[in-house]
Amino acid sequence: MAHQEPKIMRSLSLILLLLPAMAYAKPPQEVVRIARILAYPDFPTQKDILAICKIESDYRAEAVNPEKGIPSVGIMQVRNGPMVVWQNMSLGVAQLRYNYRVLHNREAAVKAYNVGIRGYRQKLAPTAAEIYWGKFVKAKEGLN
Repeated sequence: MAHQEPKIMRSLSLILLLLPAMAYAKPPQEVVRIARILAYPDFPTQKDILAICKIESDYRAEAVNPEKGIPSVGIMQVRNGPMVVWQNMSLGVAQLRYNYRVLHNREAAVKAYNVGIRGYRQKLAPTAAEIYWGKFVKAKEGLN
């Protein structure tokens, strides 16, 4: 009897094959326009915003993540936030800007977007924060 690859391995292989294509998918024009309007000269820039949208929802306005009890929703995965793209992005950018003003550092602000300011400062999830930063850098590179 020939060895059959387990179903989960086939699924994982397919995901790994698709990752490069997904990493460079272009954001919808509406999202690009809103990011341009909401961007700051220092942080978050338009590319910063688009990178977060890519990581959080792959640019999908209807994305929902039910983890941690309170669902994160929308293109920037705002907790208990609105699904409307403009409102969701406005709240997400406000959170990024707040993180930056409090932490005075881009990398820290991005990591705190994922694990929270308290989580970042207390190093409650350092691995998750590092992985998120790596995804952010890769997503920004894919926008060039």
